[in-house]
Amino acid sequence: MLEGMGHPVTRDSLERIGINYDFDYQREEIRTILLSRGIHNSTGEISNLSEKFLLRFYALHKRHVPQIKALFEKRGGVRLYLDGTGEAGSEIVFMAKERETGITMDAQIIPTESKKYAKAFLQALNSLYGTPIVVVRDMSKHIREAVTEFFPEAQQQIGHYHLFCQ
Repeated sequence: MLEGMGHPVTRDSLERIGINYDFDYQREEIRTILLSRGIHNSTGEISNLSEKFLLRFYALHKRHVPQIKALFEKRGGVRLYLDGTGEAGSEIVFMAKERETGITMDAQIIPTESKKYAKAFLQALNSLYGTPIVVVRDMSKHIREAVTEFFPEAQQQIGHYHLFCQ
C-alpha cells in the first residue's frame, strides 16, 4: 500500500490511473471509474497519483532505452518525429517519437520552442539513440535550425498535418 494525501492508496488505483491516462480521461472521469470499482480518491489525489504514475513510467522507460535503441537499429534506424504542443504564452510539451513504431522516445516540458531548448533536447536524444535517418517536424524555423545544426546529415520532412494546417 502506498500513501497519498494522507490516505492509503493501493497499487491497483495507481495502475488504473495509468491505464486511464492512456485513454486521455479527465480527473473526474478517472474518479468515476475508480469509484465503480470501490476505490475512493479525490480529484486532487488522482492528480498526485497521475504524476507518480508518469514519473515511474518515465523511469521505467529510461531503463529500457538500450532495448528500444536495439529495436530501432534492427528496423534500419530512427525515423524521428518531433512536435511541441501548448497554449500560446505557456510552456511547451516537446516530444520525440519514432515514426514507424510509434514509440515515444522522450518528452520534456520546455519554456519555448526556441532553438536553444530544441538543441538541448536533441543533444540528450542523440546521446541515447544516435543520429536519426530522417526527422519529421512542424514548420518551426527554430526546430529546423536546431535539427540542421545538430543532425546535418539527417533528411528533414514536414509532417502532413503541419503542412496542410498552416
